[in-house]
Amino acid sequence: MFRGAVFYQPFSLRFQPIERSSDQLGVKIRSCVMKIIVNRVIYTVGLITLIFLVYTLCFYLVATKIVYPYESGGEFKSHPIRPAYNVIFRPLRWVKANGMSIASTEINEYYGWLTQDPSNREHDSRSAAIDNIDGSLVSIGFTGKEELLKEFDNLKKGQYVQLTFGVALDKKTDTFINELVSYKKIDLPQDPRIRPDDNESDQENDEVWKKYSSLTGEARDCTTEYLKKYEQKVLEHCLLAGYANGIGGGCHHTLRDSINTSVLKSGLHECNIES
Repeated sequence: MFRGAVFYQPFSLRFQPIERSSDQLGVKIRSCVMKIIVNRVIYTVGLITLIFLVYTLCFYLVATKIVYPYESGGEFKSHPIRPAYNVIFRPLRWVKANGMSIASTEINEYYGWLTQDPSNREHDSRSAAIDNIDGSLVSIGFTGKEELLKEFDNLKKGQYVQLTFGVALDKKTDTFINELVSYKKIDLPQDPRIRPDDNESDQENDEVWKKYSSLTGEARDCTTEYLKKYEQKVLEHCLLAGYANGIGGGCHHTLRDSINTSVLKSGLHECNIES
């Protein structure tokens, strides 16, 4: 045995990994950033809500306590602050005029002959009287952009026109008035529709339809071709005249009722077939 021998134990260095501490730092940073973003969003939404509530309250107070009471004293009475009021509170005036709704407003079209030259040519206000193809008379007051109104003033009595209207806020009230969006002069051909004869009896009508149903060969082809051409003329005229715009299916729907006994008799006559 050796005395005084010294034994050395192996020594090794161990390093603590830093990946975990880095991940924790990243999580803390992301959490901090998200808190800042959320707080700013909440602050912004709250501020916008507060501004909207104050804006709405101001509109209510100015309208009901100042403008409306003053203007209710006369039909053409307008409050001195009305011009500024119209501009500042335009969004809420629009919602009020639209029945407290933010839904879009409808576009309306009118077709007919002008029964008089454009009148009421004062500033941005006009009126027009239209005789529809069905014989009804429509009188319309409206406003519009200055350039469009000047073009409209060139129209003449007796012209067949298509007038398209949206809505605009009235400058004197918080309600809608018609606004001319566009117009079109139409060169309308003669109405090709053949009206039914009210004097014909049911028996006479039945005989004509039975005669048509019994046709064969060239006679049937000739009559069918006549009816097709007739329907095409009616369709083209309807699309120009616009009298079916308010009907579901439009002009194509009206074709179902365009063939009557008088039309069949005309077709039979055209094809030299005795009815």
